[in-house]
Amino acid sequence: MSSVSDYQRSKVYAAEDAAFDKRKPPAIPELHEVRAYMDMVIASQHWTKHKGWQRVRLEDGRGRRSACYRSHKRSIAMPTWARSEWIVIHEMAHCLTHRTTGAASSHGTHFTWHYLMLVLELLGQEAHDALAEQFIGKGVKWHNLG
Repeated sequence: MSSVSDYQRSKVYAAEDAAFDKRKPPAIPELHEVRAYMDMVIASQHWTKHKGWQRVRLEDGRGRRSACYRSHKRSIAMPTWARSEWIVIHEMAHCLTHRTTGAASSHGTHFTWHYLMLVLELLGQEAHDALAEQFIGKGVKWHNLG
């Protein structure tokens, strides 16, 4: 995706690198555990309030260089190295943004707001504040959808 259409992508990734430790081993290494965590996201108050889809497919992402949300399949692919809570939340935030705005692939202001709110609910205030602080420091914008 070009930087013109996804102007915040590199800033979001830089903020994540600073807020979360990617060197730690995956916290949810098994695919069935990723599915259970996705179900927690789907059951969250934020997801429910914004009428997120109740079914999101999970694909084994082995062989992929990165995790991703595939809007045409309404699925996320999770390589083994990426199976941590915050990466699942990141990909699920793409899914929720797709549902609420029709734009799934960008890291725009609606995505970053959904991401922050899901982090707050599922990972807690400290993780939210760390990510929000890095968003501010890296110039990442978000739009409060209420």
